[in-house]
Amino acid sequence: MESTEKSARRRHIKLTDIIFGALIIIVIVVLTIMLLKQLSLKHEVSTATTVTNRVVRDIKATNAQDVRSLGDSKFQSHNSQAELQNLFQGINKYTSSTPSLVRKTVIRGTQTDSVANIYKYTGKQTVYIRVTVTQESGKWRLVGIAGNNSEAPLLDN
Repeated sequence: MESTEKSARRRHIKLTDIIFGALIIIVIVVLTIMLLKQLSLKHEVSTATTVTNRVVRDIKATNAQDVRSLGDSKFQSHNSQAELQNLFQGINKYTSSTPSLVRKTVIRGTQTDSVANIYKYTGKQTVYIRVTVTQESGKWRLVGIAGNNSEAPLLDN
């Protein structure tokens, strides 16, 4: 009888060890998946920021043709090259300095992800420009440019 109790206790301990081990493996797998997603997101944001930086350089250089070429079809249909050129020339007195990237916002959507970066220009007057890009067919495409002399209104959209 004593032998049967010891045998049952050993089986119980072994089953507990197996369950505990399985839980540890599950936690490790979940944490690994989360880490890989964060690393992937960091890479995606970095690639998106490359595009937003290019837009900001083009605004400074009043290169409307390149900015328009970075836009998605909706952006291009709403913004002609001439309109963008006029806009960039009109704001050049505010955007002629080198801006600093002050905020990165990632918007996770069900269909696609977007990144909205806000740049701060300091000069005679402080100006903020938000450049928003979204992933389309594996490429980051410009979907919007907005500006204000305060950062707060650019955070809402």
